[in-house]
Amino acid sequence: IEEVFYQWVDERIKYNEISKGTYDRYVNDFKRFFKDSEIRNHKIKYIGEDELDIFIRSTIARLELTQKAYASMRTIIRGMFKYAKRKRFTEVSISTFFQDLDLSKRAFKRVHHEDKSQVFLVDEIPRLIKWLDEHPRVSNYGVILALQTGLRTGELAALKYSDLEGDTLHVQRMEIKYKDE
Repeated sequence: IEEVFYQWVDERIKYNEISKGTYDRYVNDFKRFFKDSEIRNHKIKYIGEDELDIFIRSTIARLELTQKAYASMRTIIRGMFKYAKRKRFTEVSISTFFQDLDLSKRAFKRVHHEDKSQVFLVDEIPRLIKWLDEHPRVSNYGVILALQTGLRTGELAALKYSDLEGDTLHVQRMEIKYKDE
C-alpha cells in the first residue's frame, strides 16, 4: 500500500496534476490514516473489499474522524486504488466499492464549536480596531484591513497599490508559501 501511495502521488506531482502543497497534505494524511494500521504493509493485490471495509470503519473509530477527515482519507484511498487498477496491481473497482459503502453518520465525530470561541462579540471588534489603530504598525493595519474586508492572509500579503482603484480593492493574487528544501 505504501509503495503504491508514493507511486500515485509522485506521478500526480510529476504531471502537475496537484500542487506541492496538495502533495504535502496527501503525504501527511497518508501517515495519519495508515500509520498504525496493519494494512499499510500489505500487498495491494491481496486487499479485497472486506479488508478495505474493515480498515475504513476501524480507522474512523480509532482516530475519531469527522466527515471532513474521512473525505480526505477517501480521496487518498480512491486515488491509490484507481492508480493500482490502471497498473493492474488490483482488480478492486474502488468507485463501485465507495458507492456501495454504507457508513452511518453516527460513526463520525461531531465537532461542536461554542459561538463565543468562533466569532468576535459585537463589542470586541471596535475595541480591537481601536487598539490596533493606537499602536501603528504595518501588521496592525493589515489586521484592520483583514477584519474590515475579510481578506485572507495570503491575499493581504500580495496586495499592491495598483489593486486599489478609488474606493474599490481588486484582489487578484495571493502569496503562497511551500515547505521544501
